[in-house]
Amino acid sequence: MPRGEPSFWDDLRTSAGAWRRFPWLPAASVVLTVTGTLSNGPLWPIAVLSLIFYAGWLGTERISYLRASRKRPVTRSELWRLTRAFVPRYAMLGFVIAPLILPGIIVLAASRPAHGSADTGGFLLYSNVVGLMIGIAFTFVTPALAFTTRRVRHALRIGVRMIRTEWPASGGYVLVPPLVSFAIVRVVGPWTDADLASRVLAVTLAPLLNLWFKGATAAF
Repeated sequence: MPRGEPSFWDDLRTSAGAWRRFPWLPAASVVLTVTGTLSNGPLWPIAVLSLIFYAGWLGTERISYLRASRKRPVTRSELWRLTRAFVPRYAMLGFVIAPLILPGIIVLAASRPAHGSADTGGFLLYSNVVGLMIGIAFTFVTPALAFTTRRVRHALRIGVRMIRTEWPASGGYVLVPPLVSFAIVRVVGPWTDADLASRVLAVTLAPLLNLWFKGATAAF
């Protein structure tokens, strides 16, 4: 990286600065994460709607970071319009990623006994490793869908090219977020069955850190 260009840590500070300008950004991330976990019981429709909205919100987050860096506002009407417009492209990205997770789900279902629940340990390990690989490979794909193109195939080419051509400057953005997320899942995951305070920490820490890293990557 040429001297004088912002580093990964500089961009993390820029990301945190966007939260001061748009405090609803981290709040929305936590709310969407919590509502997305309501898959059991009568509240499951809320979880489905939340997941659909979150698909578009992935793009709105990046645009919000861009607006913050340029000291421009984001109106309420724009939040809805942007999120609705981003849903198709990020949903398509989800369909691209889904086959990577599907083998683990199939194995988990096949191992389920006739009575009782299946052992989820192997599936969790598989999903964590796959999530780590996806986080590395798709580092610049998600911002490319927001900033550059609406086509997933084009975004994939941009993402791979940025990792290669910007290395080693891109190293922190590519490696740190997925490794930290992997560590959080391994450490915080068992707390989800613990007391209320631990569960609250488990569902807020990960999305906030993830959002923080997104802002740094958007700045890069």
